[in-house]
Amino acid sequence: MARVAGVLFDIGGVVQDSPLHAIARYERDHGLPANAINRAVVGSGEAGAWSRLERGELTLEAWCLPFEADCWAHGVAVDARRLMTYIAEARTGSAPTSTS
Repeated sequence: MARVAGVLFDIGGVVQDSPLHAIARYERDHGLPANAINRAVVGSGEAGAWSRLERGELTLEAWCLPFEADCWAHGVAVDARRLMTYIAEARTGSAPTSTS
């Protein structure tokens, strides 16, 4: 039998609800234009905090401030920790509780 060298998981949209749905919910709840965060992520490119987090170059804690700066540079004010709460809670299907 062949030995398995590794396993890859596509979590977003497979194991839990798509993070895009959680991001859209965050945008609606916080009065941001639709797709504003996605545009900031794309605009920040491969050197942006989101891409660096996905590649494992940043821990979640180290990601928050650079991600907020990336978003701010694209005209979007985001609380990165709160956004990640929305994404984390997508797996349960429950909406985050308000902290405002």
